[in-house]
Amino acid sequence: MENSADVPENWQFGINDPTLIAWTIFVVYFIAVYFCWRASTTELSRSQSAVRWIWRVLALLLVGLGLNKQLDLHQLVLQVLRSDAFKQNVIGIAAIVLVAVAAIAVMVYRVKGLTAVHVAELLSRSNRKLLWAVGIFAALLVIQVVRFLPGPIADLLVTHVFTEEEGLMHIHIVEVIELVSLIAIIRFAR
Repeated sequence: MENSADVPENWQFGINDPTLIAWTIFVVYFIAVYFCWRASTTELSRSQSAVRWIWRVLALLLVGLGLNKQLDLHQLVLQVLRSDAFKQNVIGIAAIVLVAVAAIAVMVYRVKGLTAVHVAELLSRSNRKLLWAVGIFAALLVIQVVRFLPGPIADLLVTHVFTEEEGLMHIHIVEVIELVSLIAIIRFAR
């Protein structure tokens, strides 16, 4: 069985997973984006800036994962990170560190504005749907990362549910998990 952690030698821009399940998941990602963004505009979210901000960040992260679903941008990133030229390129590594530090600085700036009242609002009964959606998203991210690590769990995640032959029934376990997770996020965002 081929482990999905193997990165193709030459990634190409374009639709890299033209299966029906991949397109279905792609569409469901953007339905989830719509509902998360809509959740950020509800009366409750407008009165709680932290809640509004988290729904919007979740929507933007889902856009990224949705685009990645069909473009396989993670394959390009993995290919670059594994290349000898990158490993020897101090400037490239410094650029990544700089971007990471900037992202952390923005998050710290944003979180620093959270007060105990904001945290209490986030953890209140009225925001349980948000907490569930964020938790499911976090679990989905962990599963996506584990999928690309070598080992038996990654092999299990890329196992075919029905058949290995291309066609309508060519579905991986990770795709079922991804679809169910997105449907759950939509449910909590509504």
